[in-house]
Amino acid sequence: QLDDVLAGADLSGGDFVRNVRQLADLLRQIGSAAPDPHTRRAARQAAEALHRGVVASAAAATTGGDARSPEAPVER
Repeated sequence: QLDDVLAGADLSGGDFVRNVRQLADLLRQIGSAAPDPHTRRAARQAAEALHRGVVASAAAATTGGDARSPEAPVER
């Protein structure tokens, strides 16, 4: 549970979700800009893996989208 993970931390649930969403966005950018195809694929997979649980729910709530699918990465 998110509450268990954040217990004793100086980080709110909203801050955690915001940080994970920013990290996923950075990984998607790397996934579209990296010169090496293995790096692009790994970055896209990492961004997709982060998009679950409360992060996916928060994304669906703010965009009205589907909580199961992250933003599609840009293919090169």
